[in-house]
Formats: sequence, structure tokens, C-alpha cells
Amino acid sequence: MNRSYRLLMIVLVLFVSAGFLFARSIERETFVEPVDNAKEAEITFEMGLCEMDLSPGKADELIHVEAMYDADHFKPDFRVKRDTDKVYVYLNPRGDDKSDMDNIDSDDHYYDVKLSPEIPMNLNFEIGLGEHDMDLSGLKIERIHIESGLAETRLKLDKANPITAKSIDVETGLGEFYGEGLGYLRFERFDLECGLGEASVDFTGFEGDGEVNLSVGLGDLEIILPK
Repeated sequence: MNRSYRLLMIVLVLFVSAGFLFARSIERETFVEPVDNAKEAEITFEMGLCEMDLSPGKADELIHVEAMYDADHFKPDFRVKRDTDKVYVYLNPRGDDKSDMDNIDSDDHYYDVKLSPEIPMNLNFEIGLGEHDMDLSGLKIERIHIESGLAETRLKLDKANPITAKSIDVETGLGEFYGEGLGYLRFERFDLECGLGEASVDFTGFEGDGEVNLSVGLGDLEIILPK
């Protein structure tokens, strides 16, 4: 056995050993809550270290979540509370786990979320790291509150909100926020606070009257007004 061959075998053994050492226990899980008699919903997402796509779903499913996560570090917490005609939904990908966050990759934690276009929604997002794409086209949006740390958050609409949104509130720290077609939300009030990160707000689709408050620290802010 020549020297080159022995070196190759050693490298292969080390590579395979490293694979076993850092292998992740990836699991998939589905959460579904029907609309039933709900007339309104308040949904809270505490999305720490993960990636998420959100878009309109089936009319009779209030929320449908396809989750993929590293079971060695995470266990999603999905809770529902019904109070007469209103439904409260809470989703936290990390659950109650407080394990070490070292060597955790957001690519291992992905959530595909679908929301019903049939009932008014109050949406709350607490976002840490990762990429989050939200297509709210056709959804009935009453209120949105977004707190984003280091994440990249993209929110878009290409058709008008069927109802008037009372308030849209976005706070971004070191991350990035890109809003496209925000005028289609038909909001009464829009607040954006951008710290050290980057934000772009495109108010295409807006008609009528609405209050807009924009605040930027040391970050960058791009504003696109409707033509």
C-alpha cells in the first residue's frame, strides 16, 4: 500500500467520522388548525433561528404548517386557544428548549406556513435570524406587528387587502426588511423603525388616506411611493 493511498484512506475515515459526529436528527411535522366557526384570528410567531415561507392557503384551514427541524435542539411549540369566535394561535419553533445554540444552522429549521384567506388576521412576528418570506396577497389583514433582529424579512402583496388594516408596525434592528406593494394593505397607520440595518418600503397600491411614520437610526432606508 503506497503512501498516497494510505493518506487517502485516512482522509476518508476522518471525513466519515466527522459526518457521524455532526449528523443532525432532522424531523418533519405537520400542524393544522381548521377554521370551524372562527370569525377572527390572532397568530403569534416567535421565529428565533429558522427560515419561513408564509402565503395564502386553503379557505377551511385557519393555519397549516409544514415544519422541518433539528430534533436534537428543537421541538416546535404549537398551541391553539379558542374564545367564542376568536382563535389564538402560537408557534415557537424552539419550544421550551434552552440548549446550546452553537453549531445550529437555520437551514435545518424551515417552516412553510399557509393561512386562510377567509377570516381577518392579527399577525405578530418576533424574528431572530434567518430568511422570512411573507406573501400576504389576498389575506384579510387587520393588524401586523413585526420585530426583527438580524433576520432578512421580505413582505409582499400584489392585490388589495379585502379589509382595512388598522395598523402595520415594523421594528428592525441589525437585519433587513423589504416591503413590496405595502399600499395594498389599505392601512390606516404604518410605522417603521429601522435601527442599524436596512429597510425598503414600497407603497405601491395605496389609495385613500393613511398615516405613515418612518424612523431610521444609522441604517439605510429606501422609500418608493405609488405613481
